[in-house]
Amino acid sequence: MSPFRLLVGYATDVGQMRKRNEDSFAVFTPPDGVPQTADLSANPIAGLLLVADGMGGERAGDRASQMAAEGLHQVFVSGLFKTWDEYRQRLWAPAVLYRAIREISQAILDLGDADPAIRGLGSTVVATLMSGDQMTIAHVGDSRCYRARGRDLEQLTVDHTWVERQVEVGLLSREQARHHPHRNVLTRSLGDTTPPISDLRTETIQPGDTFILCSDGMSGALTEGEILGLIRQHQGAQQLAEALVRLANVKDGSDNITVVVGRCEDLSAPS
Repeated sequence: MSPFRLLVGYATDVGQMRKRNEDSFAVFTPPDGVPQTADLSANPIAGLLLVADGMGGERAGDRASQMAAEGLHQVFVSGLFKTWDEYRQRLWAPAVLYRAIREISQAILDLGDADPAIRGLGSTVVATLMSGDQMTIAHVGDSRCYRARGRDLEQLTVDHTWVERQVEVGLLSREQARHHPHRNVLTRSLGDTTPPISDLRTETIQPGDTFILCSDGMSGALTEGEILGLIRQHQGAQQLAEALVRLANVKDGSDNITVVVGRCEDLSAPS
């Protein structure tokens, strides 16, 4: 693989209609953010990016998303995952993410069960874990991960929503789903009484790739064409994250908006 540096940007906004921000995010990049091409024994993590969107009202939504973001972040910052049996497997990254998300979901459920005033709280999560030239994506709910490669933008996650199911069976078109009154009804979330099944996907990273993780406050407001347009306009990861949040707020702003951007800069290219 060609060496690359992971450049990260992030931005969040409460939007124009909400009183509080129930989104959370986390970023972990080891020193220099440069994956080792041969020996990952010192730190097998090249980068961890994640976004969580909480549900449960004024007292609970932000707590649920914080538990999701901070819990996953701490697993990898602390190195706790290295003590798990899953880490000894050949495909350890998907297994570790799957276990961590289930444990955090149970903690959110337990918190609600202990306090009737916040019972039913929950959160979405989308996380990307980079190790060497491999990136594993795990998600539950409708927070998304996109990848821009060359001139193409690809949505790498499939929303766990009622309308997405209707699209899959041909009862709704993609455009109908985008504006449907039930578009935010989730079929999976952290904090459910049934342990959530995380969708897992592993991709090979190419230098030059741009990854965008977002809550539905961004994905519901912007078309793929608008996202691509901003990617072409803004080379810096931080500038791109801010621009995406800004445009989503102008075009809609009915929900909290959170974006984390990871850009894989090619270190082998001539300067």
